[in-house]
Amino acid sequence: MMAERSKSLPFLMKPKNLDGSMAGDVGFDPLGLSEINEVGIDLYWLREAELKHCRLGMMAAAGILFVEAVGPAPGFPSTKSQMDAFWTVYAEKPSLVGAALVAIAILEVISGVATTQGRQNGDRAPGDYNFDPLGFGKDPAKFKDLQVRIAEGRCQKRGPQRCIGDVQHLQPLSRS
Repeated sequence: MMAERSKSLPFLMKPKNLDGSMAGDVGFDPLGLSEINEVGIDLYWLREAELKHCRLGMMAAAGILFVEAVGPAPGFPSTKSQMDAFWTVYAEKPSLVGAALVAIAILEVISGVATTQGRQNGDRAPGDYNFDPLGFGKDPAKFKDLQVRIAEGRCQKRGPQRCIGDVQHLQPLSRS
């Protein structure tokens, strides 16, 4: 009897922890990361990190395009590129950048506690913070469709890099 092959890489064996039960799971794990539990990283933690980075990538891409279309927030410099704007803000208002880093650290600690508790007692799915103001989770069919869209999130993680690279070569929109 031959072992089952991965759907994504048919020349490799299917990883034992990737059984297709998670959204977007097609058995892609050429490095065997889904099977490393010795260092405190398990599949739950990897899934949580993937969802977080997908969401951050989507927000970053939307923010980059918004600033390019509308312009910077009041009190912030209008520069040729957003990277130049960041360094200008860093030079002029370092305490603002420091406050942002502190806020991010606080959110990371809260998220780390939720992830750790979720791993220990299994009372929450990875990425679930019980925040659903639009009620997408109430309709099981719609929720399943949204879970399948994890592949779009994987692509979107590269979106901000692409936006920054492309936008720096475009002429800025008229902001009069």
